Amino acid sequence: SSTLFDVAEAVRERRRLEVCYASRDHQITRRAFDPYGIVHTNRHWYTVGYCHLRQGIRIFRLDRLEVSRVTEVTFVPPEGFDPLTAVSQSLAQAPFPGSLACRVWLQTDLAEAAKHIPAYVATLEPGDGGVWLTVQAHPNWLSRVALYLLEFPFAVQVEGPDELKKALQKLAERTRKLSGGRRA
Repeated sequence: SSTLFDVAEAVRERRRLEVCYASRDHQITRRAFDPYGIVHTNRHWYTVGYCHLRQGIRIFRLDRLEVSRVTEVTFVPPEGFDPLTAVSQSLAQAPFPGSLACRVWLQTDLAEAAKHIPAYVATLEPGDGGVWLTVQAHPNWLSRVALYLLEFPFAVQVEGPDELKKALQKLAERTRKLSGGRRA
């Protein structure tokens, strides 16, 4: 799409954009934006950079962005800025309507946990002799989150919410019934 090419050109040439952005609830805002990079993850294209309207680093989905103009104003991105890390961390931390913050302790180190958990899925923080995993999940997805936790090759302990603990208990009960050896 032309948006992708316009943003890519602005990233390469370090030129400010004038854009219109449609939020999730379809509110449209005009803003000046210094794009530091473009990232494709989780089936979407994103751009990350400095938003002059909000006066801070922001991430925008390209399918909701319309470039009004590539300006002649130039910028210098922050030293060592990593667009992929910024987008991945933002996606993992972003709550959405009805989501629950699930917090789980993993008995492993950060490097091993990162091999099993994509950065855009959850945040990982070292602590308590292991790693804390935080993931935003819709209540309807908790059984999938529970199943996902069982696949890890290291011990896990769910801190919360109670709904995730109940999903694990239901999965354990279902597993016991399935492994009973008798037909129902």
